[in-house]
Amino acid sequence: MRGLRPAGYGAALLLALLVALAALLVRPDSGATGPGDIAMPAVPPLDRPLRLAVMGTSLSARYAWSQALADRLSSCLPHPVALGVFAEPGQGSAWGETVVAEVARFAPDIVLIEFLANDSDLRQLRTVSGSRAAHRRLIAALRAGGQDPAIALMTMNPAFGLRGLVRPRLDDFHAMYAALAREAATGLIDATSRWRAVLADADRASLLPDGLHPTESAQTTVMLQAIVPVLARALQESWPACAGLKP
Repeated sequence: MRGLRPAGYGAALLLALLVALAALLVRPDSGATGPGDIAMPAVPPLDRPLRLAVMGTSLSARYAWSQALADRLSSCLPHPVALGVFAEPGQGSAWGETVVAEVARFAPDIVLIEFLANDSDLRQLRTVSGSRAAHRRLIAALRAGGQDPAIALMTMNPAFGLRGLVRPRLDDFHAMYAALAREAATGLIDATSRWRAVLADADRASLLPDGLHPTESAQTTVMLQAIVPVLARALQESWPACAGLKP
């Protein structure tokens, strides 16, 4: 989520406006409900601390929600969760491919992935099909060498204002995640729908001051609400104490 650059900004904004207008003409509801959660594979029993990896953008790198999640999961597990955050502001799935070997060396049991806020940015010149192909390679690399972590793709918060204008196809990228999750047998965590429900009853500017990055407290609250139920279901067979774990 890099700052808007003067060079090329006008052209990018004009293109965003044209694409957004076209989207409005063909979509009766550009704020439609997200794809919904898809259960992730069950995590097998472990005799060591569970290892959780988060791959993503500034929506992960700048926030403490991943540590709050690790702490919450630790409350129902016999050992504290080991957390690895592999996230970078302004980066998308192409960058994710450059660090996937590092993630694999961490040997995670669970991997959460979110790159769409940047893949969908017109300035990244990333198509939906290009993003899909990159994520397929990411998933394959994470599963290579005999490793088989439980993987979940995550859709994040909507974007508004200028940051929304340069992401006119964000819903299309979200739909791609849902299709890819089914194709690749990963989970899908639909934080987008939770965010839309929260924003429907709140002052948008107070929760997303710059149109894209939530406040710390809002991000932690919504992300735990979205992620904890999905992970609890993936853990409960091996650790019954995790059944019904609350955010």
